[in-house]
Order: sequence, then structure tokens, then C-alpha cells
Amino acid sequence: TLSLFLYSQKVIQPLALSLQAAFVFLSAAYAIPPLRLAARGLGEPAQALLLIVFPPMLAFLLQSASLHRFLLLYTFPLYLLANASLLALNVLTFAEDQRNSRRTALQQLGWARGITLHHSLLSLGYLLLALTPLFGLPVSLVWTGLLPLPLAAYQVFQLNNLAAGQKPQWLLLQTTILANLALTVYLLTYTLWIH
Repeated sequence: TLSLFLYSQKVIQPLALSLQAAFVFLSAAYAIPPLRLAARGLGEPAQALLLIVFPPMLAFLLQSASLHRFLLLYTFPLYLLANASLLALNVLTFAEDQRNSRRTALQQLGWARGITLHHSLLSLGYLLLALTPLFGLPVSLVWTGLLPLPLAAYQVFQLNNLAAGQKPQWLLLQTTILANLALTVYLLTYTLWIH
């Protein structure tokens, strides 16, 4: 209702209002039947959109009349990294999810394909982030987002060891997964803030 009031007073743009409506719809579709994306193996992409894509887009639209192309150059690689992280976090609860018939993305894909998809999303996310200067984004605004790359490589190493049957170190794996995404987002955000 506040959004509608602000729109009627011409404080926010129609695109911002539409984005807020999409955010509310996707949030509801994630958990509430009949869509219930979380129970169909589509919860992770929905969560990544809700956590990584919508907030910066909405924040930008509240300050500007239209979206800037740099926003897409930042959010799409981060969206891929968030999907990889959420997929990897499902590894921690894989057996429990299987016992309780939870249909997560990893359950839908299967262990082997899920790990392969994780590695692909992680690699593609960092590759696209590294290539953004080719599309006009200054290198000074991107290079800090690549600093957690060794952590990403270690995450791949940990998951490969787990897939090979080695004893899991769950806490270390969880910390690596969360730290990789959080550091990438934080470093990029901090870089934008100081420039």
C-alpha cells in the first residue's frame, strides 16, 4: 500500500512498482501452493533472484528512472554464483532431503549432475565477471570481485573430494560456500561505494 501511495504521488516510477510486485509474487510462488517453487526443484533460482537480482535493481530504480546496463553486468554473474552456492548448500542436507522426499534442485538433478552444474555455474559466473570490462565496465570496479576466486577453487576441490568418497568436513564446506558468495558480493559493493 505504501508503494501504491508513493506511485500515486509520482515519487516512484512504474518500473519500480512493477519490480516490487514481481518480488512479492516470486516470494509467494516460492513457498505457497499451487506454484510452490521450493517443492519443485526451482527454489534455488527463485531465491537467487530474490536475494541477488531484485534488491539492487529496486534500489537503483528508487533513485533513477530507468535501469543502467552496468547493473545487469554486475547482477547476472552474481546470480550465477548465488545459484552455485545454493546448489552446493544442498549437498549438506542431501541425505536428509532424500529421506524426507524434499525436491530440491540437487535432488531433481542427481548428485553427479548437480555437482557438475555447480562447477559450471561457479566458473561461468567468475568468467562473466572477468569479462565485464569488455562491455564497458571499468576494471577498477571489477577486479575486487575476482579476489575470492581461490576460495571458489577450494570449494570445487572440496566438492570433488566429497564426490570421490572422502570424509566430508561439513563445517568447512559450509563456511567456504557462504564465504565465497558473501566476499564476492561484499567486495564488489564496497568497490562501488568507494568509487
